[in-house]
Amino acid sequence: MKIRSLYILLLMGSSFSTGWGQTSAKIDTNQVFDANYIRAYIGNNGIFANNPVSGGIGLWYNSNRIIWTSGLWLAARVNGEVLASASDYTTLTDFTCGAIDSAGIPFGKNESLFRIYKISSGDSATNNPDYADWPVQYGAPVDSFGKPLLLGNQTLWCSYTDAYVEERNYNPCSPLNAEIHLTVWGSIDLPGVMFLRWEFFNKGDVTWQDAYTGFFVDPDLGDTNNNLVGSDSLLSMVYCYEDTHYQFMDSTFAAAYLLLESPVVLSQGDTAVTFEGLILNFRNSGKISPLAYKHFPYEWGMPQHGRTYARYWIYRRLMGLDTSGTSMMNPVSGDTTLWGLSGDPV
Repeated sequence: MKIRSLYILLLMGSSFSTGWGQTSAKIDTNQVFDANYIRAYIGNNGIFANNPVSGGIGLWYNSNRIIWTSGLWLAARVNGEVLASASDYTTLTDFTCGAIDSAGIPFGKNESLFRIYKISSGDSATNNPDYADWPVQYGAPVDSFGKPLLLGNQTLWCSYTDAYVEERNYNPCSPLNAEIHLTVWGSIDLPGVMFLRWEFFNKGDVTWQDAYTGFFVDPDLGDTNNNLVGSDSLLSMVYCYEDTHYQFMDSTFAAAYLLLESPVVLSQGDTAVTFEGLILNFRNSGKISPLAYKHFPYEWGMPQHGRTYARYWIYRRLMGLDTSGTSMMNPVSGDTTLWGLSGDPV
């Protein structure tokens, strides 16, 4: 089974500077997206926009700090049991580079074949080893001529899995046996935009039921003490901005995550919108914007790494519920909602 999700990260800002370090790793476990004014670390372990050396800010717009970290979350019911695989800070992840074979056995950990591949405009097999080694056999996308697919001016691709039980540092539960392909791209013509697309493959022999996916984000725009968050259900967007208290929303920065493609499900008479085009008699699955705070209040607190109950917290959060399973409330109408902090931010 394969499902897909496509997100776009939108950034706005001003000024420009160059030069910030990229760590070297034995199998390139991190690469830097830098097709435009965005510079972001991309990991092949579910974590993105986090500096793998310092553990600090991992996404910048020009010289401006934007995102501290982001991490993929995936959860489902398997034989009635809730299972989850997640990631957020530096090494706190259930994902490891690699893939899963036809027998359901993970392979590729610590192998250079499963590094993060990065190609840019002007690259070829003679000037870029990633172009020459593009792992088509493991799902790396290609164009109509069978060559590495360059989207925009730069494309990154990697494959990772949650099936290495000994590498699961977040959830001490059985894996979902997921193989995940991540494609990241952008263009100088869209200087404040980065696209991220995940493809999820169930390589186990048991169906995922009531599956959800999303990601954790810890934004740090400028002064982290004045960051505010909102969501827009019409645009399927969650955003972060600053409040200086002198003039509301007076800021040089804002960051938003916008969902462009959600997994598709059978639905006679409907049409689903996907990266490959329209699909008749399918529809895109529903979208939820959970409200989660890293520190407080407790009912929206962070799942505890390594605890047996972390998977339940993650699953409820992806469903738009708090830790105890209670729905969010619209403070204006008093009705339950799946979109926290929605409406006019002013």
